[in-house]
Amino acid sequence: MDYQQEEQGDVNIHEARDTKILLRMASIGNFTNKYTFPAALNATIISSDGRPLPEAIVSDTLWTFPGERYQVLCNPITEFIDSIKVDYHHLGMGPARGTQYINVVVDGVYGIDPIEPIEQIDLYPNPSTENIQFTVSNFDYSIFSISGELIREAYSNDGYVGTSELPNSVYLIRIKTNETFRTFYFIKE
Repeated sequence: MDYQQEEQGDVNIHEARDTKILLRMASIGNFTNKYTFPAALNATIISSDGRPLPEAIVSDTLWTFPGERYQVLCNPITEFIDSIKVDYHHLGMGPARGTQYINVVVDGVYGIDPIEPIEQIDLYPNPSTENIQFTVSNFDYSIFSISGELIREAYSNDGYVGTSELPNSVYLIRIKTNETFRTFYFIKE
């Protein structure tokens, strides 16, 4: 009987690098199973029949006999596409009677949308005497005293914010560009 199954269309394990993957391996029926893990999976056998091993075993091969169960902790540290090979042997340990492949895909960060880069915004001069200028234009802003009191709310269409009428002190300014808020501090001299 041949259990060869090339599961090309289905991904059986799809995770991100630096993600811990816990696999539960078992042998049922009258077969002994030989699991061969890709080296990039960093497989460590951590328990047998539900009990922790006295010492974890780092190995790319695991043999399970009928009725045995093992837990294998994998920690891939690189991106790769490969498969776990499962050979099925009769108890006599002759040649494999069948082979199955469990596809493994490890890439980037799985299940999280990429973070859009935040636009770099700077203000200058700091300290300021007459006005401060931002490296962006067209934004709403609010100026607060260092104690949190709202001093002014306005809109800038040229990147400049006048500071000449403010008393000498330290201030916070919050600007809103494209639904994003950024807060800066500046010194008025």
